[in-house]
Amino acid sequence: LTDKWYSAARLGVNLAVYLVALILFAMIYSWKLRSLFSATAIGASAGMLALELLRGSEDDLGRTWLYGAAVGLSIGEIVWALNYWNLTGFIGGAFLLIFFYAFTGMAQQYFWRRLNRIVFVEFSMIFVGAIALLFWLRPG
Repeated sequence: LTDKWYSAARLGVNLAVYLVALILFAMIYSWKLRSLFSATAIGASAGMLALELLRGSEDDLGRTWLYGAAVGLSIGEIVWALNYWNLTGFIGGAFLLIFFYAFTGMAQQYFWRRLNRIVFVEFSMIFVGAIALLFWLRPG
């Protein structure tokens, strides 16, 4: 197993995880359930998906689970607040995906010991740009 093939496979898995996250977040958010149910379902889903993204970054399984749980809890809290807005399922799911990407990406960079000011600014710019684009493209 060469390093080149591992990197390509890991990229494919990461893209699949983000696609599954978008589908799950949008689907659950579109059901407009009470926050207790939607935040729990989306938070648990986000935590499990974060585990998949982070498991390739860290050898310490305990820290991986801790960061995965922190991502899930954070996304669940965002859902709780997001339920007060009148957003479509897709826009709500995409909004949550942007946060999920930022949280898991920065956690990965931290595990790899590459999280510095430049990386943080890069993630911040992507985050702000994605949020701005999302609301600029929002229908209606």
